[in-house]
Amino acid sequence: MFSRFQFNLNVPTLSQGSRIPGEEINKKIADLAGRQSTINDVDYQILVSSVSSTSNKVVWIQLEADDQDPGRFWMKLIAGLRKIFPDIGKEILSSLIDHHSQPLPSGLEALESEIGEKVILILDEIQWITEQSWWNVTKTWLDRNHEKIKWIGLQSSKPKNNSSLNPTAKSDEVLNLLGFWDVYWIEWLQLTQPQIDWQIEIQRLDQIITGIDADKIFFIHPRYFSKLNLHDNKQWRFLSLQHLSDWLITRDEWLESLRINLAIKEFETAGDLLEKYAEAWMEQKHDPLELLFWLREIPGVLLTSQPILCTLAAIACKKLALPFLVNYYCNAAEHSLASLSRFSRDEEHWKLIEIDEQGLTIGQLLEKIENLKTNE
Repeated sequence: MFSRFQFNLNVPTLSQGSRIPGEEINKKIADLAGRQSTINDVDYQILVSSVSSTSNKVVWIQLEADDQDPGRFWMKLIAGLRKIFPDIGKEILSSLIDHHSQPLPSGLEALESEIGEKVILILDEIQWITEQSWWNVTKTWLDRNHEKIKWIGLQSSKPKNNSSLNPTAKSDEVLNLLGFWDVYWIEWLQLTQPQIDWQIEIQRLDQIITGIDADKIFFIHPRYFSKLNLHDNKQWRFLSLQHLSDWLITRDEWLESLRINLAIKEFETAGDLLEKYAEAWMEQKHDPLELLFWLREIPGVLLTSQPILCTLAAIACKKLALPFLVNYYCNAAEHSLASLSRFSRDEEHWKLIEIDEQGLTIGQLLEKIENLKTNE
């Protein structure tokens, strides 16, 4: 199953790229460390290919516009660091109630002691966060820990007109079609646009594809569409994403369908997907921090009013050993369930009220919540 969250925490996969000789990569990293640098596509590919082959510990985080929220950024940063240092950052995670929260100074101090060896941290497309008021505090912390963390901020230079890349008769049409999203599912494109030979188009776009998975998916960074005259029909884009979301469910790609519904603000549908798939997904040993991240993509007022979603968040926090947040979400779930008592004659009737299509009752959910709170 494809996860954009995990995709953003790995060194990019390039369709091509030369490497810096081993003896030069450390010098290149030293030159870039501790600052924001603009990098062109050729140098970017060389850096990616070189970092992929280095023996250094590397955390590469692809930033997005929504990472302007400090809590969202720090959840991704902790998740990235955990690929090298498992289970670190619990105190910071405990202080992040939502995507708008910031870590407490005590959490930052604890994190410093938990990073056990030198690591290279690359913040890709760093321009999304450097204008935010909280960035200066984060940068100060990173600079203070420069002996352990060599951080590099990358910002892409403006791309050239990409319609001139090995053009075909359908160049403009293809780029317009691709401009409404960022991950492209080849089978879906073939289904919805059969008039286009996608094998040829993928080869033509090879220079700007920054990630590809055989015949399944490919990724083109949104910056490549910044100068194009994209299809400006918002309804067309909305319907295309809705169709893609439904199609992904038929392919068991519910995480990407979830991301689409969050993007088009279909929060009720996103919540339904989480209620249906999330608990079983966690039982398959997937990262509970990722689930907590997706739950927090739902606006906080909506999340805390949904008892099943709050319970899922509490389960994720229990697996992450974050007792404060376990109680926070359990209390929110109980409060939401209590509000349903006005629809019942008495407590016994209230506990028999079903709250999902599978017949889950209030009483059964309260029992699960109590088990979470009492560490059973």
